[in-house]
Amino acid sequence: GMENMFDLSLLKQRCLDDLADVFASWCASKESDMKESRDDILRSFYADRYDCREGAIDWDYHTRIKPYASIIHPIQFREWRLNGKAF
Repeated sequence: GMENMFDLSLLKQRCLDDLADVFASWCASKESDMKESRDDILRSFYADRYDCREGAIDWDYHTRIKPYASIIHPIQFREWRLNGKAF
């Protein structure tokens, strides 16, 4: 198995436990709600600005995107930032 491919002898027990958790999560057949996961990610990203994220998105577009890539339309940028769909 994997013990022939990787030398894990120098890892601390905490790292080994973390790796075991990751591998176990790959095998688990667990349903996930993508909308809820996306919302959690957005809440973490925006933190205190979550409630005014559309204003933050507009600010980011006009100060960070438009000066360098004006070909990107503000509506498309906003939709991408809100729902993750690029096209």
